[in-house]
Amino acid sequence: MDVKQVLNLYPYIKSRSNDNLDVINHIVDIDAALNAISKRHRFILKKIHFEGYTQTEVAEMLGITKSTLNGVYSTALESFRKAYEGE
Repeated sequence: MDVKQVLNLYPYIKSRSNDNLDVINHIVDIDAALNAISKRHRFILKKIHFEGYTQTEVAEMLGITKSTLNGVYSTALESFRKAYEGE
């Protein structure tokens, strides 16, 4: 599964989830996975995938280098994937 795609589609899916039970269940699963990861990882994923910030901008917000953010971002994606897939 491409977790980046799941995260990128989340805002779109959520905005159109009023009456589709399958979509609502998918959103609940994504919300649960996001809530299961660390606050820092959640912050990074939300800024990049939901709010449209670049990795450079998020690195500046956190006061770290872009290369450090790249490593943390990869770990955040992996943490989300594991939580989402129930590992």
